[in-house]
Amino acid sequence: MAFVRIIAAAACPPNRGTYVEVGDQQLAVFHLTDPQRFAVTDALCPHAGGDLAGGEVTGSMVACPWHHWEFEVTTGVCPRNHAANIASFPVELRDGFVYADLDSPFKTGPGGQTPPLPRPNHDDPAAGDCW
Repeated sequence: MAFVRIIAAAACPPNRGTYVEVGDQQLAVFHLTDPQRFAVTDALCPHAGGDLAGGEVTGSMVACPWHHWEFEVTTGVCPRNHAANIASFPVELRDGFVYADLDSPFKTGPGGQTPPLPRPNHDDPAAGDCW
């Protein structure tokens, strides 16, 4: 596991997300307060690319600001459609900085694999609430 420094913890407002780029990765860092902890996920919603860091945070859930898809930020799970899960990364807090292991996203899909995201079909009512 290779943890890399992402951002100063003091730069992350409580109960909000902060957009960060590390190399070619777009990340969202969430400062959760109940209990006090940080979470790091992919920054972009798989539906239409909305910036999850700009979404409303309630508990450990974030709602995409564009179409209100919800994700559990510590696991990356979309409760209404597991095919839409996002990557969530192991996090450590060291010397006032948030570190994440970007090489080891949590595996949340079937068989322990992060599932590939299907292309949404907006005309199919059977596609579920997340589409």
